[in-house]
Amino acid sequence: MSTDSQSAMDQPSTSSGDLAGLASQFVGPMIIGTFFSFMLNGVLLMQTHGYWRRFRETDATWIVGLVAFTVSIALASGGIAGYLSYYYGVLHFGDVEEMFHEINQFSVLVVCISTCSAPVQFFFGWRVKRLTGQRWLLWLAIAAGIVEITCGIGTVVYGTPLHDFRKFAQLRGWVIAWDGTASITDLIITVVLVNHLRKNRTGIRSTDDMLRRIERLTIQTGLITAVAASVALGLFSGINNNVSFAVNAALPPL
Repeated sequence: MSTDSQSAMDQPSTSSGDLAGLASQFVGPMIIGTFFSFMLNGVLLMQTHGYWRRFRETDATWIVGLVAFTVSIALASGGIAGYLSYYYGVLHFGDVEEMFHEINQFSVLVVCISTCSAPVQFFFGWRVKRLTGQRWLLWLAIAAGIVEITCGIGTVVYGTPLHDFRKFAQLRGWVIAWDGTASITDLIITVVLVNHLRKNRTGIRSTDDMLRRIERLTIQTGLITAVAASVALGLFSGINNNVSFAVNAALPPL
């Protein structure tokens, strides 16, 4: 018997049912997250195009730079999520060990998610402080952003040597601190800002319409992100597989 034949016999066989289970635990959530990421990035590009046409010349340079930076990170994260879906779902589909092997691009995706959310919270904290005069909101946003970046880096530093998604439960503390801080901070900023806008209605229809528009945008960018981060946190904490990827991959464009 040849060596190749003997090696093939020594390898454990994997039934179609086992592969279906593995795909549903990891590849499926990653593909779903990539789909949401691509869809939301399309919406983000439309919004960015409208902003660029109307406000690029009037907004401060640092605000324009912040928009360009966050959009670039969100698009990059979508591209990385797409590559991960292709790598695990096409190139190595059926390879049981490789399905759970973490590659370096996943670490880059984690860094993109953390570095995309923190600057946005800094900006909203600054904006709310300017509108309401409540300085503590700015410091809350700064502290939360630092925690998120630190937890993102910690997840990469401690997760990369594991090289196995099945061992990611060991990183639960980092992820809980990360997603928990993000969701609570987004919720607080959203509630304070919406409450402030509603208290400052003028009775002038054009002004109140503008305030309502700002409220809707605040809810879209703040509350929805907080809910998504909370869902990701709940999935990661309560389910012992990779279903949370379906939400985490879509967080940057939110």
